[in-house]
Amino acid sequence: YHPAYEVTSSYRLPDGRCHLAFARVGSDPGDPDPGQVLTAVFHRAEQDDLLDRVATVDLTGLGLARVPPEVLCLPRLSALHLGGNQLTEVPADIGRLTDLTTLVLAQNNLESLPREIERLDKLTALNLSDNRFESVPPAVFRLPALTALHLERNDLRDPALPPEIGGLRNLTSL
Repeated sequence: YHPAYEVTSSYRLPDGRCHLAFARVGSDPGDPDPGQVLTAVFHRAEQDDLLDRVATVDLTGLGLARVPPEVLCLPRLSALHLGGNQLTEVPADIGRLTDLTTLVLAQNNLESLPREIERLDKLTALNLSDNRFESVPPAVFRLPALTALHLERNDLRDPALPPEIGGLRNLTSL
């Protein structure tokens, strides 16, 4: 990968899967797009037959304008941290990450979520804080395992909770 970025945390979980966290080291305008660097890292992981071992990817604060497509091809990913970026949309392919239990999308520029997010039936924690949501995305109400939902500092038009929130029977933190 490029010296402007580093894997700040990489460790093996007890079940043999891996946690990867990335960070920008400098702020040189000549640095490559972080997406290009991530593509190279994931390509190497694929060559080494490690993609099915990646459990957590933390891409917090990298200034990403889009979700790297390689992340959406990690079959056993259980936690994805994309907070503090410049995302304006989440691709529909997010629905392919059916083992996902934690999804952090805080501090972006999101106004909506794709309907396909409802396929994440193992998702227990969803952080949508500090975005531009005017209402709770309808797909959120179809996440049966959800226990924590964070919506702080959005542009919610109606501060009252919609009745659909009652369908989230496991929700303990809002």
